[in-house]
This record gives sequence, structure tokens and C-alpha cells, in this order.
Amino acid sequence: MKSKVEIKAMIKKCKNDLPQLKKRGLWSHVSRLEIWIKSLTWVLDD
Repeated sequence: MKSKVEIKAMIKKCKNDLPQLKKRGLWSHVSRLEIWIKSLTWVLDD
């Protein structure tokens, strides 16, 4: 299991990647990443 700091860094990186993916029209990746970010955020809130 990754530490919370590592997970937060990953979330931040993914959020930074989202506009790029949207620009390239990779909507399936965008929606999957957004769901993944949401679920990770819930894990961190515990």
C-alpha cells in the first residue's frame, strides 16, 4: 500500500493530466481517471 503522501502526489499528477487527455479526446480515459481520483480521495478521507 502506498503512503498517503504518494497517493496525493499521484492524484495531483492525474488531475494535471486530465486537460491534456480531454484535449486529445480520450474521454474514456478521462472518465476512468475521474472515477479513480474520486475513489482514492474517499480512501484518503478515512
